[in-house]
Amino acid sequence: MRGYDRLGRGREHLELAVSGTSRPGSAESGKRGLDSLGLFGSIVAPDLHIRKQQACLGISINAAGLQQAEWETRYAVTRTYWSVQYAQQQRNVVDSVIDKLKNGGQLNGPAITKFAETGQYEEMVAGLARLCAAPVELIERLMQNARYDGVLVACKAAGLHWPIFNAILKARFAPYEGPFVDFTQARSDFLKLSVATAQRMLRFWLVRGVAKDT
Repeated sequence: MRGYDRLGRGREHLELAVSGTSRPGSAESGKRGLDSLGLFGSIVAPDLHIRKQQACLGISINAAGLQQAEWETRYAVTRTYWSVQYAQQQRNVVDSVIDKLKNGGQLNGPAITKFAETGQYEEMVAGLARLCAAPVELIERLMQNARYDGVLVACKAAGLHWPIFNAILKARFAPYEGPFVDFTQARSDFLKLSVATAQRMLRFWLVRGVAKDT
């Protein structure tokens, strides 16, 4: 009876080994159970050697799955690290371009228009941020908002004119299709807002942090 009990336990372990990974260590447990049957197991179950091979295969599959998961984790961490490094390098390049324009007295409306029309989004955002003395992160949030009100205030506070604001509106979601903009209404709204009022609004946003939710 003890032999049958041992064989029964071996088969239970085998089911865990060959059926997958129902719980950690199940394949190893199945192989140990089969090994414990010894000579008696070979007599009662002639295909025991095949089942042992299957149990070993289950162990190999588990090990391969674990190695794959470890590799994917390392890859994800590495990719994230280098993505951050690349983004910082790009930010440094953009800041360098804006600094040169600023120091040379060439950071103005035409420069922003050129950035907009040539698809230089990062330079457009950084340039506008420098002109209206606002953080780049704030201008980025305003650019990505479906409404144009925030960008309008930033452009007006920077002393830019309608053609420049118009170019920014067309470029801020390019090359993707952005939300519908009534340019006639946008022009009317832009012309109604004074530079002084726009600057007060921008300062208020910066002090109170209202623009974080804009």
